[in-house]
Amino acid sequence: MRKVLVTGATGFIGKHVIPVLLDRGYEVVATSRTIDTAKALAWYERVKFIPFDFAEINPGEDYFAFFEKPDFVIHLACEGLPNY
Repeated sequence: MRKVLVTGATGFIGKHVIPVLLDRGYEVVATSRTIDTAKALAWYERVKFIPFDFAEINPGEDYFAFFEKPDFVIHLACEGLPNY
């Protein structure tokens, strides 16, 4: 099974992309800053959710390992957009 990391998982696009990936048989690792927002989404129990704020990058961290070695990344995290 292929593993996909989705950043910005609770954002406007991310929260819609994840169910499609799950329906197509992908294993999903989802990340965003707010775990409480993620817990309210229908897909939460079907993914590995790792809370993370990209504003707090640590240059010494192995993020490939931290996010459980995904095969693909869909990077949707973005700072400063209006709250739709």
